[in-house]
Amino acid sequence: MVKDKKLWRVIDVLKWSKQYLADYGVESPQIEVEWILRDVLDCSRLDLYMKHERPLDSQELSRIRKYLKKRTQGQPIQYVLGYTEFYGYKFEVNSDVLIPRPETELIVERIVKNYKKKEGLKILDIGTGSGNIIISLVKELPKASGLGLDVSKEALETAHKNSKINNTESDIEFIQMDILNEIPDRGKFDILVSNPPYISAEKYEELAPHVKDHEPEWALKPEQDELIFYRRIHNISDHIIKPGGLLALEIGGTYQEKSVTDIFSEKFNKIEILEDYQKESRALFINLRE
Repeated sequence: MVKDKKLWRVIDVLKWSKQYLADYGVESPQIEVEWILRDVLDCSRLDLYMKHERPLDSQELSRIRKYLKKRTQGQPIQYVLGYTEFYGYKFEVNSDVLIPRPETELIVERIVKNYKKKEGLKILDIGTGSGNIIISLVKELPKASGLGLDVSKEALETAHKNSKINNTESDIEFIQMDILNEIPDRGKFDILVSNPPYISAEKYEELAPHVKDHEPEWALKPEQDELIFYRRIHNISDHIIKPGGLLALEIGGTYQEKSVTDIFSEKFNKIEILEDYQKESRALFINLRE
């Protein structure tokens, strides 16, 4: 976007910025430009097109230039703007936490569908990150409460902010904990949900640059065995989950389904596989025996 005295309208910025991002290989330039303009102008997508002749002032253009520059340097749009949406709720995100994925929404959706008539459920979220999963569940399930664990102090600071943004502060506790070596002492829970680090060293090197170069490595790839968190959850499940309770565990895809299922199959005989939008195995739902 050139710095001249041209009158830039919303429609002009939409067209120019879309082409600009496309030239840099951004996959969804139209969507991302709309997102940037909605943020800068504090308006809805509909407003952009209803008021497409609206001129932008110099401060608005400056912010747009800044966002576009960061985006073309490879920074994910969610980090550029500092927030994203997950399950209809707004969440702050930064380089200390993973960007919530639409596939993970399917896990929340399934839990809400199955438990929406039960009141007062206690939920444990291992590797809570931005807090997107547990906050969404507590918002959706009647009188639910939760505990979010993460080894990262910085991630927990973000989760606290998101809990405040979404008015769940009184219902969710966040604790810094290394679940591989510790066990929470808050009694037993009805639901354990986790999107743990599960990417192997080999697959980590194959990740797209916008993921590998910007999202926290420790939240994607365990230092040791890629299945270490599943083994740990299996070993401590009786101590932290009520009889009849649920384990909902995100996995890396169909390639990882058998390895994770084998860990739990000796102890639990009812394991359901949840597929994502690409028909990849995305989560295991495991019910503990009554």
